[in-house]
Amino acid sequence: MPYFCQFCNKKLATLFSLRRHTASFHDPKFTGFKCTLCCKSFTTRSYLRRHSIKCGAKIQRGGNLPLGDKQIDPKLADFPNTDVNIRKVYKDNWGAIRTYFKCRQIVDIFNFRLVNQKEDLKNTLTDLWVNKLSSQVKLQASVGLILQHRVTHQYRFYHSSSNNTNLFQSPVTVRSLGDLMEIVDLILEMDLGTKSMNVRPDSSWSFHSVTNISFSLTKTNFPKYGAPPKSIPSHLRRLKSVRTLLTNGSRRYNDNLCFFRALALKQNCTCSHRCFCLSRIKSVVLSLFDTYMKSIDGNSSPHTFTGVMLDDLVLMEEIFDLKITVYKSTGPLKAKIIRQSYKKSGNELNLCAFHNHFMLIQSISDFTKCFQCPLCSATFRTKSSSLRHKLSCAKQRTKYSYGKDNFFPPPSIFEEIESFTHIQIPEDLKFYPFRATFDIECYLPKSKAKDTAKLSFESDHVLMSISICSNIPGFESPFCMVSGGDPDELVSKFVTYLEILSETAYSICLQKLQPLMDQLEQCKQQQISVENDFKSRNWSNPITYSNRSIQSIIEKLKSHFMELPVISFNGQKYDLNVMRAPLIRHLMNQDKIQYTIK
Repeated sequence: MPYFCQFCNKKLATLFSLRRHTASFHDPKFTGFKCTLCCKSFTTRSYLRRHSIKCGAKIQRGGNLPLGDKQIDPKLADFPNTDVNIRKVYKDNWGAIRTYFKCRQIVDIFNFRLVNQKEDLKNTLTDLWVNKLSSQVKLQASVGLILQHRVTHQYRFYHSSSNNTNLFQSPVTVRSLGDLMEIVDLILEMDLGTKSMNVRPDSSWSFHSVTNISFSLTKTNFPKYGAPPKSIPSHLRRLKSVRTLLTNGSRRYNDNLCFFRALALKQNCTCSHRCFCLSRIKSVVLSLFDTYMKSIDGNSSPHTFTGVMLDDLVLMEEIFDLKITVYKSTGPLKAKIIRQSYKKSGNELNLCAFHNHFMLIQSISDFTKCFQCPLCSATFRTKSSSLRHKLSCAKQRTKYSYGKDNFFPPPSIFEEIESFTHIQIPEDLKFYPFRATFDIECYLPKSKAKDTAKLSFESDHVLMSISICSNIPGFESPFCMVSGGDPDELVSKFVTYLEILSETAYSICLQKLQPLMDQLEQCKQQQISVENDFKSRNWSNPITYSNRSIQSIIEKLKSHFMELPVISFNGQKYDLNVMRAPLIRHLMNQDKIQYTIK
């Protein structure tokens, strides 16, 4: 039997549906079911529950209010501020002020309400880093403000936005928990209100107070340092010869001391299967960590230590007298060697790397039956065969190598000199003062090319003259060269004149560079004397840098000032295309030209 709504005459199938429809759409006291994470309102609890799966909220069992992942904020009624207008601003914008965490596909949002809770912010971010984030992130922060009108004294809320109130000029890369704590300390030392209002200095609204900080956490593809992964592949968990080093019984490790735990087990555990030795050697792990810190003069604590990277294993071999081999599992009973020790003596330590985590391999024969080449993916039955193949692998020589971090431009020659020899270079020497410019003229004889069905040729562009001008002393006046009918001869004169300009500019610059050249020569002579002294004592690895390096810097500096920038008017589209063929032929025949780009 159908039921009809007495207000809108809508047809419903059951009495329960009719009551729910009447309460949701026709009850003036009904305000809907709101999500506290994104403040969306829904007419039924089932719609809210369905939305909470995507939003990340959790519905409190038996209640009407969806809660966040962690109920950090107190109730609004308990807020200590007694100003009615301020309380109204908080009430109207509570969804944007309260503490919450939104997990999204690319950018996670963490919002924290500020009530002088510096330690709470650090503890919450620590819990967020350990339990929520699975990779390194690019962090950007912004603040929410309460503003007051200068004339009417009205209050309003200024939302935190990553578009116009950023605390950092560019996003900051967070690789470890220590990096995150340093950023938090930097933020808490800032004058947040003044820094945010500097974006709008002419506004009629003045700053009143800071309500919240919003963190935009952009995910990356690189594993984070400072915490082991949440899980490892099942085929590794089932192997009795692999100690995962993720937990100590029921307690999960939140630091990054996996290498020292593997080394402690290797030195103190003789069990052939999984055991509970790890829980009894905590003091050994800390002792090994202290030994490492003393050898590198470090001051990190076990909780802020960023971990041992592959590049650090050479130092680990020297400190603890080890031969370390690192494997990476590519499947059940299949692995490839990503790091091989070249020491002839030492205690052998086999590790399995998964993201940023090291696991101890107690038996190689049980760990893998197939060794895979890390370059070409060829497989072998023995480790020696794999290493022998790697020496002759066709893909061993890498033509290009790209870094896995942010891109930075290569240092200039002046930055190399300052970092290499600690010579301070005046700013006026770092900028090349000269340049030249040219322009061409063409005459247009009738073309002899045959027309096609869709294209007709009217005339050819033949080089007629080239005009050159520069700011080099003695060559400031324009110089025009006219063709005698041979474009190759005209281009040859043009290149010869540019070489004269370049040599003249270099001789002028060389006079200004003479004091710097004398300092570099002194450094070179000092290094030669130091090298001879070390050789006379028969010491190995005598110096950190040699005179060859200083000589290469001198040659690079001279080459930098030999290059004369030449500018043309619309040359890319017209001038160079007209003179391209004779110009390339002439440059290829020049001995002074190091290379030519075709």
